Amino acid sequence: MVLTSFGRAMSLTKRTARRLPTEPKLVELDVTSPEQLDASRRRWAAGSTGCSTRSGTHRSRASAGGSSTPRGTT
Repeated sequence: MVLTSFGRAMSLTKRTARRLPTEPKLVELDVTSPEQLDASRRRWAAGSTGCSTRSGTHRSRASAGGSSTPRGTT
C-alpha cells in the first residue's frame, strides 16, 4: 500500500499511517501538479513505487485483480 498526501495534510497522513499495523510508504503527490503527476508516472513505470490516490488517478480494483464493484453495493 502506498499513501499519498501533500501540503499541510501531509503531517496528518504521516500520523495516521503510523497507526496502521504495517506502516505504508508515503509519497508526496499533489494531483493538481502536472510535474508531480509525471514524476509519479515515471516511478510507476520504473516499478519503484505504486500510487493509490483518493482523487481517482489509481488503478481500478479490476485491473489490480480485484472486484470492480465497490464494497457495500451489488
